[in-house]
Amino acid sequence: MPAPLRRAVFAYVPSERELRDQLELIDDADALPGIPFVVKDLFDMAGLPTRAGSSFLDEVRGEPAENSKLVESIQNNGMIFAGKTQLNEFAFGLSGENPHSGNCPHPFVPDALTGGSSSGSAWAVASGLVPFAIGTDTAGSIRVPAAFCGLYGLRLAPNAWSSVGCFPLAPSFDGVGWFTSTAEDMRQASQILLPETREELGRGAYMESPHVEIDPVLRAAYDRVVHYLEVERDPELEHWGLGILQGCETAFDILRNREAYEVHAAWLDTMKDRYSPQVWERINRGRIRDDAAIHHAWEKREQTRKMNMSIFEKYDFLVTPITPVATPLLSECTDELRRRLLTLNIPPSFCGQPALAVPVPLPDGRSGGLQFIFNDMKRIPVGPLMDAMSAYQP
Repeated sequence: MPAPLRRAVFAYVPSERELRDQLELIDDADALPGIPFVVKDLFDMAGLPTRAGSSFLDEVRGEPAENSKLVESIQNNGMIFAGKTQLNEFAFGLSGENPHSGNCPHPFVPDALTGGSSSGSAWAVASGLVPFAIGTDTAGSIRVPAAFCGLYGLRLAPNAWSSVGCFPLAPSFDGVGWFTSTAEDMRQASQILLPETREELGRGAYMESPHVEIDPVLRAAYDRVVHYLEVERDPELEHWGLGILQGCETAFDILRNREAYEVHAAWLDTMKDRYSPQVWERINRGRIRDDAAIHHAWEKREQTRKMNMSIFEKYDFLVTPITPVATPLLSECTDELRRRLLTLNIPPSFCGQPALAVPVPLPDGRSGGLQFIFNDMKRIPVGPLMDAMSAYQP
């Protein structure tokens, strides 16, 4: 692997000796024996620095003494740690760009990026290097690269896996999860790591945001998946859903930016020159504490979650687009595209819901994705959905 690509993808690669040592510990009873995995460099690994795509985090935070809870769970099932992967600086981005390690290129679409912020993890799976990679998703950081790279991706609701041994972006909204390249791999890993999955897919509804225009070719591909899965179109729900979504982005920004500032406050000024200007400015937005605005934002979240609950009294899941365009070129990764991606991906993050990303490939090799949003993290119907997608012929 060329050095620039390795820097853009990997924050750390274990030696052959370290890999052999892990293999010697595999037990015949392990559920996933010897399967290699990589981990986004937000998750702590004992004795290794956690840099979070930055140039200095290990200097101000120190070296972790323990593995994160999610890494422990994965290794306890016999999987082999094969590396730490790069990301957008401090996970604050959706493109896969990083001024410190280099931009993470798309594995097979020239002049495109993987998407982010879980860029290196997506690259490692999409390139065929490993079958399984873990990442985080605060506002689309698993779902977007899954869509752009043609992968399956699961974002879980905030839980102990995201709060213990995982460096945060905004703790109230951070979710962890994983990528696989096939539906069967997603089924197998998720049913082991999430044993309380549901056995039937149930009734679903499809909803689009009227504020985000979807590319016509990609929309047609989305329509085919929705029709194949017999997901309902409910005009009344779409109209009513506008009331749920209105104001979510503003409230989310207020709460996320405040939490991000609190995470970084101890070194934000002293290390200003070590941040990229763009990321420093995004984090710095949370410096001014407006208690009234924060209170209203939390109220908006609770109102949205309550309204959302009534949807799940009628439906078992919602389906919405992850991206309005198929795999964009680097030149197309503009602030406007970022805004559109956030509009589509913030709602489940804002409401603390899990979402399962399903790739929607196009004939030219690019791809988009649909997210299946659920209300109960303990009862995600991974098996039925993956069975259906395994049989789907675009």
